[in-house]
Amino acid sequence: MEAGQVSAFGDRVVLLVIPPAGQQFIRVYEPSSGTIRDLGEIPSSLAPLASNDRYLAFRPRPFSNNVLLHDWDDNETTLVVESEACRSPLLLTSTHVVLQSCEWGVGVDLNGNGSTDDAVPAAFPLEGGAPIYSSGSSGRSTQNKRWLAAGDRYVASGEISGGDINVLDPISGTTTEYDSKMPSRGLILPVDDRFLFGIPERSEDRDINGDGDALDDVYGLLDPELAFIIEIPWAYNQESNGVETDFLATARGPVAVLPATFGSQPGLPNDGAYLLTLEVTPGCSGVTIDPIP
Repeated sequence: MEAGQVSAFGDRVVLLVIPPAGQQFIRVYEPSSGTIRDLGEIPSSLAPLASNDRYLAFRPRPFSNNVLLHDWDDNETTLVVESEACRSPLLLTSTHVVLQSCEWGVGVDLNGNGSTDDAVPAAFPLEGGAPIYSSGSSGRSTQNKRWLAAGDRYVASGEISGGDINVLDPISGTTTEYDSKMPSRGLILPVDDRFLFGIPERSEDRDINGDGDALDDVYGLLDPELAFIIEIPWAYNQESNGVETDFLATARGPVAVLPATFGSQPGLPNDGAYLLTLEVTPGCSGVTIDPIP
């Protein structure tokens, strides 16, 4: 028996199990009680699972553009998205299922840019109600050309080829566009309700981390509450020294752990690599960073 996708949240681990023969199924393991149980649902093995402390979101098999929502409290499964879901990540905020909606699936211009062939970031309320669509005018954008990230409240999206970040607030229904010049890797990480991403100095033509060149990739933090981007002068990719460090940041709640290259910050020795812990507080005007040699 093979375990496919795994989704963990709190004291619950959800696995997509693919047996040698027969249909795949969803298995739930609760380490605190040692309980293992199987849900009577047949998910698609081609689509992601998403879970939080209240819900599990998944696509049914055979693969369709629908999304089902399982309520852990009452052990019931309901249809939450019909015909719209592209083959893209499924994400959960505290209030919404987040995905890319296929305009071609419903024949409607969801983002108001005059076409009906876009993959549009969308948030569907967990408790029922009308979905909220991002109004970012990114032009025609298929599901394979966009990235998507979700915090506790906000939803960020953009083109994989780089460019601006659109942030959707499903509560107010507004979309805000930020000029970020993200690198083509499109790397972004939710940190509480802020978004950590990479800023290429080349696109800004500025020495952001103060090492005497404009060749590095440094960190940026987008704060939707304050509506601006905070630049963090640490490099994770320092091309001037031939150092390339992957964007391997991890986050839980308001704390992120980041890799940084040696010599990427003035005043630090050039003979070591660093891990940084970044703590973000609501409404912050900056960040607190502690280097770990």
